[in-house]
Amino acid sequence: MLRSVLFLFVILAATPAMAQDTSADRRAVLDAFFAAFNAQDADAMGDLVTEDVQIVYLGLAGVDSRVDGADRMVRSMRRYFSDLPSARSEILSVIEDGNRLAVRERASWTTSSGEARSQTALAVYRIRGGVIAAVWYFPATVEAP
Repeated sequence: MLRSVLFLFVILAATPAMAQDTSADRRAVLDAFFAAFNAQDADAMGDLVTEDVQIVYLGLAGVDSRVDGADRMVRSMRRYFSDLPSARSEILSVIEDGNRLAVRERASWTTSSGEARSQTALAVYRIRGGVIAAVWYFPATVEAP
């Protein structure tokens, strides 16, 4: 019995703090993901998602596109940053519901002609084991220049 208790203690003590999935931990993962995006560090973004992450882009008629898996997400983000090197995103508000974070975010960028643009959107991030397991992006609202 004592061995079982000690074994359980060792396993729990070895579990990373992020795997506890507290509210603060989920927010820290979200903040780190946005920081990696803003640093245009696709590899760091990949470290913050599960291997089988599902990223779904929703349109008015349903699913527009999706990316399955961390490797595909990293490759997709590298292309995105190459095409849009001025892209940045900020968290405007967060509502937490268990392991899901509903986020209102603003993306901003500069066009090839130098014009500043931005749009807001809603996204839902599902956190599991201290990393992002799924994201659903809803259609964006383009803001006036």
